[in-house]
Amino acid sequence: MKNYIKFIVVIFTCGLFLSSCQSDSQDPAFVLTDANFSEYVPDVPAYWIGQFSGGSGGSGANKQTWIEFDAELIPLFNPTFWGIKIDKVVFFFDGKEISSLSNAPYKVKYSVTNPSHGNHTLMAEIHVSGKTLSPHIMSVRETLYNQY
Repeated sequence: MKNYIKFIVVIFTCGLFLSSCQSDSQDPAFVLTDANFSEYVPDVPAYWIGQFSGGSGGSGANKQTWIEFDAELIPLFNPTFWGIKIDKVVFFFDGKEISSLSNAPYKVKYSVTNPSHGNHTLMAEIHVSGKTLSPHIMSVRETLYNQY
């Protein structure tokens, strides 16, 4: 009886495992278009990972303040699944373009010396397009709170 129960448990576990291994293929009748893009692609398309830091030093004419960041933008959606591709990611610091990348990882390293006091914004525009899509731009922002 014990072996019979073990056999049933093993068969049940294998069945669950095999059913979870089926591919999650997209419905071939579904086509992502300009009209339904915003409905299906996430409103929050990515998140930042990295380090944001700053400081100040020196005195008199040599006094300097800085903000440094080493940030990577991680997309939260699978572009291949939707039949779209990331054409490029453009990074901005306070509205000024600082980098443009066409391939992952979408990572930028940047340092600002003597930034103005107050908050600063790091922004990335994710440019995506596909066979049936016009270019779409999704923006992701990170506010840097300057305490230096």
